[in-house]
Amino acid sequence: MKSLMYLAAALAVCVATNPGHIENFYQTDSGDDFVTVEWDFVFVEGEDPLVKYSCIVDNNEILNISCPSSHCSITINHLEACKEHEIELVPYFSDMASVIYPGEAATLAAYTDDKPVGAPGNLVVVSEDSGTTLKWDDPAENVECVAAYKVCSRREATEESVCQTVTATSATLTYLQACVTYEVTVKPVMVSGKEGLAVETNVTEDGVPGPPTDLVAGNITDSSIELRWNNPVINPACVHHYVISSGPVALQTIQGSRRASEDFENYAAMTHLEARTTYQFDIVSVSKSDEFSTSATVYATTKGPSHVNNFQQTGSGYTEVTLEWDYVEGYPAYPLVKYTLVTNKLVQADFNCFTRHCSYTVDGLEACTEYTFDLIPFFKDPTNDSTFQGAIVSTIAYTNDTAVSAPSNLVIVSEDDFGTTLQWDASAGDCVASYKVCSRLDGSQETVCQTVNGTSTTIATMQGCGTYQVRVSPVTHTGNEGPALEETITPKNVAPGPPMDLVADNFTDTTVVIMWNNPDVNSLCLREYSITYGQVMERVSRSHGAQGDYDNYATIGPLEPNTIYIIEIISIGQFGQNSAPATLYVITKEAGRIVDFQQTDSGDGSVTLEWDTAKGVDTIQKYTIITDSDFATDIRCPLSHCSITIDYLEACKEHEFDLIPFFKSSTNGSIIQGDVATTTGYTNDNPVSAPRNLVVVSGDDFGTTLQWEAPAEYPDCVKLYKVCSSLERTQDSVCQTVNGTSMKVASMQTCGTYQVIVTPVTSSGNEGPALEETITISTDIVTCSPL
Repeated sequence: MKSLMYLAAALAVCVATNPGHIENFYQTDSGDDFVTVEWDFVFVEGEDPLVKYSCIVDNNEILNISCPSSHCSITINHLEACKEHEIELVPYFSDMASVIYPGEAATLAAYTDDKPVGAPGNLVVVSEDSGTTLKWDDPAENVECVAAYKVCSRREATEESVCQTVTATSATLTYLQACVTYEVTVKPVMVSGKEGLAVETNVTEDGVPGPPTDLVAGNITDSSIELRWNNPVINPACVHHYVISSGPVALQTIQGSRRASEDFENYAAMTHLEARTTYQFDIVSVSKSDEFSTSATVYATTKGPSHVNNFQQTGSGYTEVTLEWDYVEGYPAYPLVKYTLVTNKLVQADFNCFTRHCSYTVDGLEACTEYTFDLIPFFKDPTNDSTFQGAIVSTIAYTNDTAVSAPSNLVIVSEDDFGTTLQWDASAGDCVASYKVCSRLDGSQETVCQTVNGTSTTIATMQGCGTYQVRVSPVTHTGNEGPALEETITPKNVAPGPPMDLVADNFTDTTVVIMWNNPDVNSLCLREYSITYGQVMERVSRSHGAQGDYDNYATIGPLEPNTIYIIEIISIGQFGQNSAPATLYVITKEAGRIVDFQQTDSGDGSVTLEWDTAKGVDTIQKYTIITDSDFATDIRCPLSHCSITIDYLEACKEHEFDLIPFFKSSTNGSIIQGDVATTTGYTNDNPVSAPRNLVVVSGDDFGTTLQWEAPAEYPDCVKLYKVCSSLERTQDSVCQTVNGTSMKVASMQTCGTYQVIVTPVTSSGNEGPALEETITISTDIVTCSPL
């Protein structure tokens, strides 16, 4: 602990020592390749003397300077132009032991002068997407002096400019308005901040004006409406003119609206309009090139004279009806004069009613009859003392019904695939306008109704084999129903229609699932279905149940992979009647299989096998390879091309390999075995030696028997021997093969001298070194016969 305290004291003494320091270190001059810097030095009397200065430029070049005075300067040459240079000035002192040490450094950023740069070149507009994008070329001279570019734009006929600084040779101006001409200048800015010569161009961005804004309608009369609006917010300078479209619409709106302020930029008066009519006004902005904006829309209704509302029937008898309505007052300058009521476009009656709610009874009518009434108000025009017709209102009214009876004798008159036709006797009474016929299948909650004008109808939903509750009701002209006829109807048992909506799904290489809906004709007569595919037929009952949105399904299989099948389904009725078939063509998927299983390499104890796997509907899980029907190895290879090297095999032998693929079923996830691929492979031969000790062991009239010994080296590699013999002084050679080490050569007869060659042949078919001998068949074996 004490030694640490002594060290701290020593450091304190070093820090306290200050032989002098630099002050006022600054740049006083510059050129495009030099800077001049000056400084003051404050000496401390009695301290170590100043020896020199080291000037470090841009952390690289070191200059040693000797200046013993209190004010010094130095010019640093060979600097790069138009750049900021970092200058570090370090004083050095000498202590009493003549040890040189540095003092406190001073630093300064100095700038060399700019070299003159030219103006940028080729200023062009390259894009108007998301703003106007400009591009230009660097100045041709002294481009290294350019630190940035100042891009300014000024709207034509204005003094204010908007500027931005970029470091690249392109800039996007997002604030330019379309269809306005701007003067754009680009100036290079040097490292010192000075600006160079500018390049200029005029820019006008194309655009489509936006829709008019603040559209209102006001000053509405019975024949005119004033429209006022302001220019678009979007691209207002692109507006060349406005187009106004107008027309009456079938709706009622408020009479119009006006802004509190009158200072609109645009105005139009729409005249010669119809009174009491609602108009739609659409205004679009149009550019000079006839491009249209979306429209601004306003609705307004012209004023008009009084009119009638709520014209309707409120009472009735067998020969009369009562009508009522409201009177809505409009311009009081057009007073009501009278009403005219027109019955069925023929009979007219004039009458007066000057209250806001009126009623009128029309008599002398026929019972249970529909009538049309038109009510016409007439007004006086005080400007010319004439009478004019107001807006006509209309309504339908009914006199009361007289009594009607129920229909009778409901019977079936025909049945076919289009439904069941029913007929009945008409109801008694004069007020029947139509009949309402409703039917409901027993056990069902759904009732199907239809209205007919006659006394018969065909009900498409009434199919064979069903029991239906049928209700026939007379309907009067007023819409009232009379007493009904109710019967139970059972159409006959007929053949069902064909299956509907037959589709196939869930294809595999050996199965396909088919789905279909029940017939839409006579489905109640259905007993079962018959499915035929290829030459195989099976009966499928409806107990299979629904599959998804279908009424029935069946799984067809086993099928052949990658094969087209024709599937037919017929509906079978309760008595065995057959429908027309529904037909579907399907193709099973291709099963995965091994392709090109073969040997590609070998050693004296190994073979390399390769194969491709054709992708099928199921996913490969593994392979099992069986060697010589004995040793099995499992392999995992999810690729389309695989290889394996089988080791520890006997040399110079033929080996048989069986490759078995195993797939994961796409239907139920189970592991299934695919087709086995088989190939033969050969290990390399060991170098066998030549056979030995060829001798004659016997001879007779049928030939000479030779015998030899197997090679001394690798005799197990020999599969057979090739034995060739030729009679001396002849060119003919007779060869044959033998599995053992002896054979009888029929061509070798007694008293002859033969050249015999015995060659070992390996399992791979290679021949080894041969044993060659000259053999004379002597009389020691068989007595030579004289020639």
